[in-house]
Amino acid sequence: MTKLDHTCREGLQTSTMHYISSRIRPLFEPKTLKWLLVLGLMLLLLQPMWLFAQTNLSSPWETYSRKDGLASNNVLDIVPGDGEIWFGTDAGISRFNGEWTTFGPEEGIFPGKVMALASDEITGRLWAGTDNGDVIAWDGEQWNRVHNMRSGVNALLSIDGQLWIGTEQGLYIWVESATIPIDFLGNVRVQALAHQGNTIWVGTADGLWVHQGDQWAEITVDDGLPGTDISAIWVDSEGPVWVAADGGIAWWAASTGIWATVNTEVLQLLDPAPIMALTGD
Repeated sequence: MTKLDHTCREGLQTSTMHYISSRIRPLFEPKTLKWLLVLGLMLLLLQPMWLFAQTNLSSPWETYSRKDGLASNNVLDIVPGDGEIWFGTDAGISRFNGEWTTFGPEEGIFPGKVMALASDEITGRLWAGTDNGDVIAWDGEQWNRVHNMRSGVNALLSIDGQLWIGTEQGLYIWVESATIPIDFLGNVRVQALAHQGNTIWVGTADGLWVHQGDQWAEITVDDGLPGTDISAIWVDSEGPVWVAADGGIAWWAASTGIWATVNTEVLQLLDPAPIMALTGD
């Protein structure tokens, strides 16, 4: 290799390195890199505190299951009593008053799922209805089967000494050991019952009905309901009436007589299923 060749090669290498270095830029400017390093250090220092907080948060909820004494983890209805809470399940009824007591199929009283519970505000008597049509009453010491509806019981309402019974095939009133069918509604599936004073709200698979005195009135989609398949009703004793239908919710103010809908799009996106219960405080 001649001296000229060597000189040319060195010049070419120098030019190439200069070209490459001129095309390469640092990913972050020095000032930005400094702040990223500071932020990373802060995260490392704060991580133990965050993990400590996560592991020491106390939940306001307490979970009960079969291992605690509940008849079944599949709870279908809940009703509060005097210093106690009753749970209707697919394997009997459980009572919690600081301790668990369960009444199940082994007693021969609850051969079906306990779909509905109701308590009388005046007498304190407790009622239960099952999917095989049994209506069962608690006398303070034991459960007694009082009637079979020949159709599954979905909802119960005890008011003024009368027991309203919503079944798979119509609505009935139990009065003095006899059931009276509400022929006006036919054999429609009754799914929810509630009352406000002397006004009875009846939710069915085909609409919402209101009974007051001797009169029946139907509430429709045109009035503001989100649908006709009424799955739940909650009535505030001094305020509005809340209704769930076809996955939506609407409420009615007695002062205005106007129905307003509640946006439930988020609920339906997360869990597109019927709203089975409504309550408030």
